[in-house]
Amino acid sequence: MEIKVSLPLHIHINGKKIALSLNEYRNLHFQVLSKLKKQASRIVLSQLPNPPAKPFNSADIQVLFFPDNLHKDLRNFAPIASKFADDAMVEYGFLKDDNCKHITSVHDQVMELDSKNPRTEIIYFLK
Repeated sequence: MEIKVSLPLHIHINGKKIALSLNEYRNLHFQVLSKLKKQASRIVLSQLPNPPAKPFNSADIQVLFFPDNLHKDLRNFAPIASKFADDAMVEYGFLKDDNCKHITSVHDQVMELDSKNPRTEIIYFLK
């Protein structure tokens, strides 16, 4: 089964625009970080089909990064969006776990610029 979800590069929390990036992640207060993760999880959930009867055992993952400018750093944004999406896939019953036993490969790729809809798309190839 293949499932694709998309997360924006920024999410608004308490009226503040917060980047889904490692730079933001490491500096956020734990309460703001918790809200950010919950909001990202809701965004992922809104894109998922009904959960399977039982979780899939493993997945290969492709992460597609659509920056709004060439100064964005794939390795800064992709890990956070991917981790939040992975956690949601486990939480909502699509994947048993997000450890190395269950996520067998991850491939990141920078795509074309998209100034109107900068995002990270995560495609799960569930097995």
